[in-house]
Amino acid sequence: MNDHKVALQFVEPKTYYDGAPYDPPSRYPEYEGAGVDPKNHVYEGVRSLLYSLGLDRANYDTKQWNPLGELIKPGMTVFIKANTVTHEHSAGKDIFSVIVHASVLRPLLDYVVKALRQEGRIIVGDSQLYYCDFDKAMQVSQIDKL
Repeated sequence: MNDHKVALQFVEPKTYYDGAPYDPPSRYPEYEGAGVDPKNHVYEGVRSLLYSLGLDRANYDTKQWNPLGELIKPGMTVFIKANTVTHEHSAGKDIFSVIVHASVLRPLLDYVVKALRQEGRIIVGDSQLYYCDFDKAMQVSQIDKL
C-alpha cells in the first residue's frame, strides 16, 4: 500500500468500446466469466495496466492471477467510485474527460469479484454535481448497459 506506482496504458483504437456487456477479448486464464468479445480492446488495456503496476506479477497469466487480491479480501465491502458526477461536460467538451466509460469499469469489476471470492459486496456509486441528471449520466457512461 505504500508503494507509489503510476502506470499508463495506451490502447488502439483510441476509443472506448461500445459492445455491452464489455466481455474480455479472449478467455484469459484468470477469467471466471462466460462471455468473450474479441473486439474489446479496452478490457485488455485495463488488464495490462494492472500487470504494469506489478499487481500479483508472480501469478500473471495463470488461473491464480488475482491483481487486486492483496488489497481486497473476501468478505469486504468494496465501493467503486464510478466517476459519474455529471451527464454533460460543462464546457461542451468530450464527456469522457470528466466521467468513466463502462468498458473501463467492467474489467475492474471482474477483478474485484475475483478478489472477493464470492464473499462480500460491491457498491458502484458516486455523488453527482448539483446539476447532474443521474439517469442521463448512467446512459452517457453506458453503465446502464453494464
